[in-house]
Formats: sequence, structure tokens, C-alpha cells
Amino acid sequence: RVTISSPNPESIRKAIQKIRDITSDPEIGQIYEGIISRIEPYGCFAKIMSNTKEGLVHISEMHTSRINRVEDMVKMGDKIKAKVIGLDDGKVKLSMKGVEGNPEPVKSAPGDQPPDNRRRYDSSRPPRRDYSSGSRDNSSQRRERSYRPDRNKDE
Repeated sequence: RVTISSPNPESIRKAIQKIRDITSDPEIGQIYEGIISRIEPYGCFAKIMSNTKEGLVHISEMHTSRINRVEDMVKMGDKIKAKVIGLDDGKVKLSMKGVEGNPEPVKSAPGDQPPDNRRRYDSSRPPRRDYSSGSRDNSSQRRERSYRPDRNKDE
């Protein structure tokens, strides 16, 4: 049994809520307010339920559009609203998609974009050879002789 006493009714209400948050687990589908406590390249961690539980918001669960960097969406200490989408071995999975009251992503500077893996045209290199004829050697320029005499047409 727990007894809470205070001259201020608001303090009693906050204490009761904090005790409930400590003793209960987050419910799937519930929306909680949280504060960003850690930022990683793959997402951010938010403390929910009166800072008693921490959950991961994966970068793919931050917004309906693609986000290049987590910092384009949130900063340390930002307040967010997130929905619990899963509980795995004590880990809380959160989503900000479709939850009202969250920030919109900020476009990052062009230098901050992830590298594009497609090759760029390099003017210092010569153009590639044309192998469209089907063979790697250019038969119109060079003829190879077979080691079998019956295959050599020149003789």
C-alpha cells in the first residue's frame, strides 16, 4: 500500500500518475508524449511515461515521407508524440507516423545528403569500348587464327 500526502492537490495527482507510469507497461496502440533522449543514425530514443520508459523510433517510422537523417526531423530534448507499435523483450517500438503534433522534416543541406552510389561521368577517363557486337574482341579490327588448320580461312 502506498500513501501520498501533499497540501497541493495538483502534486498528489502528478505523484499518482508517476507511480502508475513506473508500475505499468506501455500499451500497444496508445499514444504517449515523450522527450528525445538519444539520437542514432538509425533512429532516436524517446523517454515516455513520465521519463520511466524509453523506446526507439526507427528512422522509417518518423514520417510518411523518406528522411535522410534523423536530425532533419528531431533534436535532443524535443517533445514528440509517439504511438507504441510493438513490445519485444522489454524493448518499446514507437512510431511518429500519422500522429498529430509532431514536427515536419527539415530539408538538409546538399552536402548532408547520403552518397549516391550511381557512377558519375568522369571526364578524366576515356569512354568505354563498345561491346555491342556481342564479343569482347572487335573482330572487324583484329582476326585471331585458330590452332586448327581447317578453321583458318586465310590459307
